[in-house]
Amino acid sequence: MKTMERALVVIFLMALICFSPASAAGADVLVKVVPASIDASVGDEFTIEIVVDPGGADVYGVQYDLVFDPSVLQVVNQSRGDFLSQDGANTIEIVNKFNNTLGKLEYGETRMGAEDGVTAPGTLARITFRVVGDHGSNLKLEDVIVSNPEAQPLDISVESGVCLVGGKTPGATPTATQTGGTSSPAPTVTATPPATSTTPEKTGTQVSTPASTEEPGSTPAATATPDTPGFGAVIAGIMILAYLLKRGD
Repeated sequence: MKTMERALVVIFLMALICFSPASAAGADVLVKVVPASIDASVGDEFTIEIVVDPGGADVYGVQYDLVFDPSVLQVVNQSRGDFLSQDGANTIEIVNKFNNTLGKLEYGETRMGAEDGVTAPGTLARITFRVVGDHGSNLKLEDVIVSNPEAQPLDISVESGVCLVGGKTPGATPTATQTGGTSSPAPTVTATPPATSTTPEKTGTQVSTPASTEEPGSTPAATATPDTPGFGAVIAGIMILAYLLKRGD
């Protein structure tokens, strides 16, 4: 009897492993800022890339927020890369906006009508900044969500970046403000010495915060989108819809 009970326990545990949502065999999906560190001067413009390395996983959609010090940097443009469309598949931007008052960018994109995701590394988006302050700013990735073709969240690792200004490291931590009836969390920004690489941050599934309104006068490349609660739920809903449309073809 004890042998039978042990066998049933083993079968049950194996079933949990086989049928529980899994990201992929192997490493986590890596989402990082490239270059990890950049040194600029007041008045300069520079561009960073948000790069995704699937690490063997099948990636169908990606969302991120990026927090910066608005007294040091101002966003000029945020544009789509070719990571999710590298095989010629159609994609849709779920959100592409920034707020130079709060110091925050938001971006989300998913494939549409494709059977599979992508497995090769690539650039998800490019962001151009103008330096307006005389000390550094962190470029901190937050609320990162990566999904597979079944709209399931994948395990991720995140590497944020830093911008030095004349060799100076980041200053004070920006404080979130109340806007439009919703509050944004205060981003954690710490002083970072000059470095050429950052330590990966292990993160699990996250729920994004409501979007802030776009600052007037921002570039048309980042489309203004009204604030909506449950941004993470909207992302998941659209990705699930894309999956259902794919299955219906």
